Amino acid sequence: FLAHHPTLPIVYALGSEHLMAVRWNAEAGKFDTLGKAPVGLSGTHVALDPTASWALVASYGEGAISCLPLSAEGLPGPSVSRMGGSDDARLTKAHQVCWHPGGTLAFVPALGADHVAIIQVDPKTGALEWAGSAGVPEGTGPRHMALHPSQPWAFVLGEHSSTITSFTLKEEGKLWSPLGQTSNLPEGFTESGSRSSDIHVSADGRFLFAVNREPANDLTAYAIDEEGGLQEVSRKSTGGVHARTFALDPVGDRLWIGNTRSKNVVTLSVTRTGELEVAPGAWQAPAEVSCVLAR
Repeated sequence: FLAHHPTLPIVYALGSEHLMAVRWNAEAGKFDTLGKAPVGLSGTHVALDPTASWALVASYGEGAISCLPLSAEGLPGPSVSRMGGSDDARLTKAHQVCWHPGGTLAFVPALGADHVAIIQVDPKTGALEWAGSAGVPEGTGPRHMALHPSQPWAFVLGEHSSTITSFTLKEEGKLWSPLGQTSNLPEGFTESGSRSSDIHVSADGRFLFAVNREPANDLTAYAIDEEGGLQEVSRKSTGGVHARTFALDPVGDRLWIGNTRSKNVVTLSVTRTGELEVAPGAWQAPAEVSCVLAR
């Protein structure tokens, strides 16, 4: 997985056991590795806190999370704390890390535990402490989630159920109250096996986007109403097979979908009303696409 530093021209690439900090070298046409550090587990997803002082890594295979310090120059140090593992079912199949804007809480969708774990992170030491969880209906399989940029709402995407479970966050993110659940599948869809994979909210908070892998292979735009409810606006093919990830343009008028098994990236435009259209910019990748990053 990939993540970018909020202020420095650094991208973090998560390998099987290390977190690397890299920077694009335009003259040489390649990325230069600035530094790397052992994660302490087999990583699946990485996210930086708002101050870029800490990187949290989630491990799907090990059911655990690990915290790494970042220097002022953006270089990672070895993991300083860890939570979960084979003897702790609370983080079974941890698939993502999502930081609360306050920077001392992190949310971890645990696909195998059917809840989102709430983790307290000490801003001075990186120590991790369990702070509770927000449950979803059994069989949902929470994979990824997104926070609204200005309202206390969280949207959790279920891989197994292909649903979006909405919550209101209270007590600065420590208490989650369910708002409802929305199917992410097309109306009348009867084929089995479809799995939702990634979810994002636009920077202006007006729209939510969620993607399905095969057999649906589609991405849907939802309008977010004043109470946090979702209304489908547009649905478009991913233009490939097994869309594991997509990224939104910060401006909000484009998005890029990474199709893993068809090894291609497709560009969609987003109108002011949330309508999705195929746009120029598709390309074939040299290998399977596991992450798309936009800045």
